[in-house]
Amino acid sequence: MFYEIKIESVGKHKKDLSFVNEVVNRKYMKTMINKSLLFILLLSFFSTITFGQSDKAAEEKAKIEQIKNLLKSKKFVFEARNVSPMRGGFVPLTSPYDVVVRDSSVRSFLPYFGRAFSAPMNPSEGPLQFTSEKFDYEMVEKKKGRHVITIEPKDVNQVRQMILSVTETGYATLSVSSNNRDPISFNGIVRAIEEE
Repeated sequence: MFYEIKIESVGKHKKDLSFVNEVVNRKYMKTMINKSLLFILLLSFFSTITFGQSDKAAEEKAKIEQIKNLLKSKKFVFEARNVSPMRGGFVPLTSPYDVVVRDSSVRSFLPYFGRAFSAPMNPSEGPLQFTSEKFDYEMVEKKKGRHVITIEPKDVNQVRQMILSVTETGYATLSVSSNNRDPISFNGIVRAIEEE
């Protein structure tokens, strides 16, 4: 829509009025072009955000499925990041500690901080450093995609039970009950076993 100024005039004012019409029409066109460009920019910006969110949701869904499959297959690693002894506070771990679960074995390499009720036979071995080939493995699925795994080693004297609570995204808490020591818990993540 173009604006046109109509004023009855005579002689020399006709040129001035055509100039005014031309200026008004140019401003109108510039405004329309600017609005169109702004609309296109906003449209492209919001479409980029939408595609980015759908990619993130797809990645999260794939991770949830991967964690579920790892737990069902009994082939995963619990990587401890920090420890909470019964008689003490939260302690971040600076060295790599883990529990590797396979079909045929459970290998634990975890530190222990706490009170022992009897002296160990071999003080050089840690109470949570063992390999068990005879163990019970039970997995129960809870609300909101959380899984609770109970591992009871039958061929290890130091550990009675390990309970691993895993969120759907792989964050986990491991609680260890011993026969002659205070219980202890670890926080960390569950991930796939890296093949050597």
